[in-house]
Amino acid sequence: MKKILFIIFCLLLSGCNVIFQPVQEARESTEYLRIYDGAVLIQKIPNIKYKISGLVFLLSGSSEKFVFTVAADENFQNIVHIKEYQNFNANIRKSTVFPLKLDKNYNNLWCKLEAKNGYFLVAYKKGYNDFKYNNTLYSNAEKIDGALYFRTIYEYSFGGLLKEIILKIWDNYILLIILTILIIAIIFKRKKIFDFLLTDDIKNNRKIYNLLVISVIIRFLIMPFFCHIDFLSGIWVPFKMYYDSFAYYATDPSASFHILNQIIHFPIMMFTKFLMPELYDLWITQPYDYNLSGWYNFSALKSAPTILFILKIPFLLADYLCLYILLRLFANVNIKIRALYFWLFNPVALYVVYMIGRFEFYSIFFILFGLMLLKNEKNKLGILCIGIAAAFRQYPILFAPFLLPLISKNIRQFVSNAIIAILPLIIFNVLHNLPAYFAGISASAPTAVVSNDEHSNMLFKYHIKDLFFFPFGYIIAWLFIVDCRKKISAENYFIAVLLFFLILYSSSNFEPQYFMWIIPFLCIAYSKKIFSFYELSCYFLLFFLIVMQWDKTFTTQLAMPMFADLFYFLPSPERIINQYYSVEIINRLATSFFIGFNIWFIYKIYVYLKEIEINDRINN
Repeated sequence: MKKILFIIFCLLLSGCNVIFQPVQEARESTEYLRIYDGAVLIQKIPNIKYKISGLVFLLSGSSEKFVFTVAADENFQNIVHIKEYQNFNANIRKSTVFPLKLDKNYNNLWCKLEAKNGYFLVAYKKGYNDFKYNNTLYSNAEKIDGALYFRTIYEYSFGGLLKEIILKIWDNYILLIILTILIIAIIFKRKKIFDFLLTDDIKNNRKIYNLLVISVIIRFLIMPFFCHIDFLSGIWVPFKMYYDSFAYYATDPSASFHILNQIIHFPIMMFTKFLMPELYDLWITQPYDYNLSGWYNFSALKSAPTILFILKIPFLLADYLCLYILLRLFANVNIKIRALYFWLFNPVALYVVYMIGRFEFYSIFFILFGLMLLKNEKNKLGILCIGIAAAFRQYPILFAPFLLPLISKNIRQFVSNAIIAILPLIIFNVLHNLPAYFAGISASAPTAVVSNDEHSNMLFKYHIKDLFFFPFGYIIAWLFIVDCRKKISAENYFIAVLLFFLILYSSSNFEPQYFMWIIPFLCIAYSKKIFSFYELSCYFLLFFLIVMQWDKTFTTQLAMPMFADLFYFLPSPERIINQYYSVEIINRLATSFFIGFNIWFIYKIYVYLKEIEINDRINN
């Protein structure tokens, strides 16, 4: 009976219509046009969808009569919709919605706004030429350099929305074939595929193989349908290198901070060119330019899911290589199993790497490999790996000083280890800048991100008068590590880095992707039962609440590859919640609790070290 009721509920739900109306504010526009009595504003609306249910404009003013007309031609001979409003009033701080019903599909539409016996201010963007506007704004038949600021509203049933997404997936039949083959192979050949990952003491656990299969399938389902604009920045450089035969140092000087991560995609671009003709056609005719329209244009490609899946494969490989190293950091079987559970299903990695599309696993692999070498007392090679990780992503430079006192017996060793740690970054800078120098090209040094970048400025955002929280906490934590260096064994070196990140997140601002950096160390701490499952669940929940303070590029727009026209215009969760309750208050509370958890974790590390000290005394 319950199953029948559930099926009936699903059928009813599939027929319910939902209007996806964007939320707007006046601050999103830069200019305002004044419509006087008799003035006419005409705006082209290209690539219209049949399911459009209205248009949203930002208007302010009043008139005795206001006419909203939509036509299928610029001369308004073929009128599709016309609506007259008597004694019309509008407020610039509220969205003015004009309902619109279409009887069929149109390639393009033109809308006309006309006021009689009154005037209006209309939000527009001066000099704007984006994918939706094309500079077709007129007033009194005189063209204006700009475009009306408007948004489209879509009305879908849940079933219709699901159908649109399924059609997008169906368009990528090559991807469907690849995914089907891979999933079948993983299910039926899971033991052969995953044997290399596991250590001998956990290979007999059948449940682990099933978990590995489930984890890969989850990643397969996320990889094709989500991406952030940062991911496109990462594949634009190898695209230019391959298709335009540009030298890596000349392709995009502003992207030099992440050049190693980007070059990894170069061979993939080379061998999968035949699967990406749409990408070639798009970026040759409309070069990617780091703005939202470029992101939309990519997401609107029919083959966007296929391209995303292929180009995220290196993330997937690096992910499981990290797991390979992680399992070899421990001797205890129960600790290994807890680490495997955490690594495969922690939501932060799924969000940051597979949804946003960040390349954090590359540097994390070398960090974990370095920790494994340090545990085996191969200190020179271990700290060298930390340096290589810094060449991929510069943040290891900040926590390397926390490891140096643990692996150095005297000042001489401290200095030599510090030089080894910084050596890969020096070599990387030389190899990057010498060709650019001889070619006469100005290119930023890759390490400039550490000292002169908007991201590094976040470290010094929180302060009272002249007291900066992060440097203060950094020095205190480093002195604590120096004081406890003899009590911390090689097996627990991860504690030093974990302490650094807890100080970082409790004393500075950070972007969502930065939170991925602490994940391997939380994994180790969870595996050793320093932190509990419930503590980390609350910690992650607070992180996602903090993410709401960022705009919709980190929430709804991530899903644009599924349905670009819908998810581009959907409001962020922050905007929706803000209509009922202040998101700022929620964010402040979440941030406060988040900082509290960081401090609590620091205390638990202290207790853990105390327990180790007591046990050592008992054993001795």
